[in-house]
Amino acid sequence: MDRLDWLRLFKETWTMCDSCSLYHDNFRHILNQYTLDEIRTHIQNDDDRIMYDSLPDIVDIYRGTFVHDDFRHGLSWTTDIKVAEQFANGYKSFAEKGPMYFRYMCNMDLDTLNRLTDIASDGVVTLKGQIDKSNIFVITNRGESEIIVLDTDYITYDNI
Repeated sequence: MDRLDWLRLFKETWTMCDSCSLYHDNFRHILNQYTLDEIRTHIQNDDDRIMYDSLPDIVDIYRGTFVHDDFRHGLSWTTDIKVAEQFANGYKSFAEKGPMYFRYMCNMDLDTLNRLTDIASDGVVTLKGQIDKSNIFVITNRGESEIIVLDTDYITYDNI
């Protein structure tokens, strides 16, 4: 597959995926074969560019997730704390075997479901951090003010 076609495919399918944190290292490995300028140039649409351009040089970012380390360092973050809190509530629903648990139960193999259930036992958290705008790209498809962070070492965390 042409390398730019892979980027376009990533953009088209990314927002259809949930619970990708178990695979974020795989995504990072592939995405890190591109520069952030290449990614921004080839997959960001006008709305993405407008959002990116409107961000300050240092961006406050949030992530609602499981406490477990496999999830703390995920790709998807948001500039909207309310979106992060919605995700944290969804993960809490999973941990309590609420509606989210049963949704995932129908779409996962048993090993993955059991792994998530073990991870969920650690609880959920809404993380906050800052990152330099040059280290991110933006996806606006789902209205979640989504920020993609390829290297979480660039995040300065406020609460972990």
